Amino acid sequence: MKQMRCLVFMNDYKAKSILELELSGIVFIVFVGSALHFTFDLSGRNPLVGVFSAVNESVWEHLKLSFWPALLYAIIEYRYLKKAAGNFFTAKAVGLYLMPLIIVSSFYLYRIFSEENLTLDILIFIAAVTIGQLASYKLMI
Repeated sequence: MKQMRCLVFMNDYKAKSILELELSGIVFIVFVGSALHFTFDLSGRNPLVGVFSAVNESVWEHLKLSFWPALLYAIIEYRYLKKAAGNFFTAKAVGLYLMPLIIVSSFYLYRIFSEENLTLDILIFIAAVTIGQLASYKLMI
């Protein structure tokens, strides 16, 4: 019985640790992704920076704002979760695929009914990052 309680505690601790990292990832990805929106112009339109930053206002270019920060965060996060989550790469892959899928589908869906809306675009970005990170969490626990 004591061993069972210890195992439950370890599983709860593992889940809590993973959740904390995934929630921190939301903040990181949104902050870094938002900053990447401006780095291309701030760099003097450097083509190398353009690989990671939005170079125009197309939806495709804005997908970089979630993908690159999420990939960077996953690389950083791997150091802490490699032993705790056996399916880390699968979980992160699902999260990385979900973010652009949600951004593109939501953007074009709302554009059927209304004009482009900056506030809605930002909310879609935040929602996509949140859903991607929480999906990763659910797959890792």
